[in-house]
Amino acid sequence: MPQAAFDPTEVDTTIDAQSDNLKYLAVVNPVDKAHFKSLVDATAAANGCALIASMDAECRKTKHRPAAPHKHPIPAPSTSESRSIHDGGLTALNAKFEKLAAEQAITNAELRQTNKTNAELRQTNTELRQRNAELCQTNAELRQTNAEFRQTIADLHVEVTAHDKTIKLLANRAIFDEARQLIAERYGFQLAELQPRQYHTDIDVWRSNIVDTIHACLSDTDKAVLDKNTLDVLFDSGSGSVRRQGNHAAHSATRRNMGVAVLSSALTQGQREALRNLHMFVVGEEPAL
Repeated sequence: MPQAAFDPTEVDTTIDAQSDNLKYLAVVNPVDKAHFKSLVDATAAANGCALIASMDAECRKTKHRPAAPHKHPIPAPSTSESRSIHDGGLTALNAKFEKLAAEQAITNAELRQTNKTNAELRQTNTELRQRNAELCQTNAELRQTNAEFRQTIADLHVEVTAHDKTIKLLANRAIFDEARQLIAERYGFQLAELQPRQYHTDIDVWRSNIVDTIHACLSDTDKAVLDKNTLDVLFDSGSGSVRRQGNHAAHSATRRNMGVAVLSSALTQGQREALRNLHMFVVGEEPAL
């Protein structure tokens, strides 16, 4: 009988098998498919038997293996022990915190004291700056006053020097007047005879004659101090003479000296008023110190 042609689309020709976690998929002849499946099943059975035998052998080994020595675990603390450990830790921690708090309190106190000291120093510094500014102002005022005093002293020095010169010239003139007065009294001369302006002759001739006349009359005691040179100076009234200088000092004064003299407390009220009027007449203004 003729055999029909093979049509793979009409017959399942695939093999889908899994063994040992491996999946097998193949396209085979329909006749071989059944044979392949039987081979796979046989292989799986054999592998299963081998696995069972291996497990059985392992179990037999385990039965004869000596047991591991028993280990003694650290016993867990009791509740009271746990509380004691917990409380002890808290106590130590609290003591540490208290120590830190005490140290911090000391530090804070020191910082407060330092801040207080700094505030006091700043206040003192402010006061010192203010005082320094005041002293600078006072110093500037004192320098100004000192400059004014120096100027006043310089002005007074000029005045005192001038007054000293005037006083000396007037004192010399006073000595001359008293000497002539004493000669007139001792040796019987009229005071007018001893005045150079009372004669209209040459002044040098008159002086020479009066010196010789007086010197001849003097006692030996008076001659010891009144030589002709001294008598010549006494009766000299020429330019530059002591008498002329004294006359100039007695008859001249600065405007300021006039004002001071007019306002002098040594005068009576009537004298002061009269001199004030004379000052207004001569100078043209009120007298001033």
